[in-house]
Amino acid sequence: DPQPGTSFSAGTTYVSVVATDDLGNQQYCSFPVTVTENEPPVLITKDTSIALTGDGYVFLSPNDVIASVTDNCGLADIYTDASYFDCNSLGNHVVTVYATDNSGNTTTGTATVTITPFVTTSFVTVNPAPVQYSDVATFTAGIIGAAGFYYNGSCSAATEVTFKLGETVIGKADLTPD
Repeated sequence: DPQPGTSFSAGTTYVSVVATDDLGNQQYCSFPVTVTENEPPVLITKDTSIALTGDGYVFLSPNDVIASVTDNCGLADIYTDASYFDCNSLGNHVVTVYATDNSGNTTTGTATVTITPFVTTSFVTVNPAPVQYSDVATFTAGIIGAAGFYYNGSCSAATEVTFKLGETVIGKADLTPD
């Protein structure tokens, strides 16, 4: 007991055996079978770029930096050594990823996480639509979500926008929340 051909999980299992001869004499024996699982998870990381939220922070999920992770006996835990980034974290960060299987074997890998500023949406409209180059038209421009835009590594919202045509500044505007 257990029956021949039974698979053993990692750990120690006691096997009991009874031998009987032709005269009915029996002998009992018991012994431990210890299975060790020393194969660590297979972890492949990937670099990623993540934009801050409009509130100026982002939480990194291990799935953001894992291309694939597998293990022959199942995974117990996957985590990174850094998971919170804010407006003071703009730029590249090397993050360590840990994958631990159900037997306690751990594999580590690294990935580069690039934290970028919150992305706003902009628009430009022209009224009336010019027919030829010399027609007079009014341009209206706007930025959606700019009040939460964090810039220059600072934790304060953007307060001004500069409009350029090529390298020429054609206007500036103060930003105020809607």
